[in-house]
Amino acid sequence: MIWIHGGSFISGQASSHDGSDLALKGDVIVVTINYRLGIFGFVSSGDHLLPGNYGLWDQRMAIVWSGTILSPASLVKSPNLLTLTRLVDCGTTSDAFNNHSNVVNCLQQKSPQELLHASTAMAKSSGVLFTNVVGAVIDGEIILDYPMKILQNVTSPSYAFFRSLDVIIGATNGEGSVLSINQEFIKSTKDGISTSVFCGLLCKELAREFFKNNSLVSEAVCYEYRVKNGNTTEKAEQARQTANMRDSGRVDSSVVSEDCLFLNIVVPGRPVVSTKKAVMIWIHDNNYFTSGKGDAYDGSLLALKGDVIVVNFNYRLGLFGFLNSNDTKFKGNYGLWDQRLALTWVKNNIGHFGGNTSVITVFGDGTSVTLQTISPLNRGLFQRAIAQGGNALSPFAFSTAQTDFSDFYTS
Repeated sequence: MIWIHGGSFISGQASSHDGSDLALKGDVIVVTINYRLGIFGFVSSGDHLLPGNYGLWDQRMAIVWSGTILSPASLVKSPNLLTLTRLVDCGTTSDAFNNHSNVVNCLQQKSPQELLHASTAMAKSSGVLFTNVVGAVIDGEIILDYPMKILQNVTSPSYAFFRSLDVIIGATNGEGSVLSINQEFIKSTKDGISTSVFCGLLCKELAREFFKNNSLVSEAVCYEYRVKNGNTTEKAEQARQTANMRDSGRVDSSVVSEDCLFLNIVVPGRPVVSTKKAVMIWIHDNNYFTSGKGDAYDGSLLALKGDVIVVNFNYRLGLFGFLNSNDTKFKGNYGLWDQRLALTWVKNNIGHFGGNTSVITVFGDGTSVTLQTISPLNRGLFQRAIAQGGNALSPFAFSTAQTDFSDFYTS
């Protein structure tokens, strides 16, 4: 729907009417345009020297442009890529459509800070609840189709691989608990969350989200937690020492970089090749592929109590991991490929740490875990999966740049 504003050809502007509400409620694309007015748009001498109607010609040009650029064939291009191209000065909308190579080369020259700033701006300007700036896409390689369709097609390789696994999918007791910390939450987590994690992560997030980043609030909550739960920090430290974990190989996750695919491996006791311990690979939660890090959870306590080898790792997120143009230029899913590479490395090398390659469990972020369970490329890399909160059946797991939400609910 193309809006042409009124004003008797004398005054007016496209932005006098916000098209977002109509677009959302009517599920349509709304275009508003400016055109020349007054003497700039309609002065005429009555002959070929000043024929007039320039404002009408402006309107026609806008209509022609809309019919060309906004055609169904062109709309397969990612609007996120168009926005990103503009925000980081890598060209015009036309360049993003027609000069992909130049745009790609330009984006590759941008610093991580510039791209992260642009990503934040894109998320803030989306204007629609649950619009994903980044997310998984159907690339025909690691993700062959939407999960719902895969699970309905019992003859597909993806379905066969999924059925070959032992899978647990569900929500956790603490899911979303950062937004509702209360006495029960503190009781239920006192043995599992160290004081350092609770005070250094959860309390700060609570203060930032609800109390304008007031440090007095986070300090007060932290103090109460210390009083009620005593030596949780010492418990974690004892587990770390007992598990014989050394800090020499610890990955620093505070640096933002595309060069982030590193693994932490926690072995209970000394690594002995002949022990053949079960292996658990943690995929960290990511707020729908936008943030997170592998060492946000210390695997030493689980390794000790479960007598298992625990692996966690980083993978690319945000624009670095999931930018896509819905064509061969930016295919997307780079973060998922990082995850698969980590799974492959563990399969090929964990035996040197005493791990059993026939008993590997992938667990953690539900979206990532379930996406990996429906990719037949992963056959043989793991045998079990635990999706802890969320899963790939949610449409929000996928980039809204590509998603036709009707594809999720076809039956």
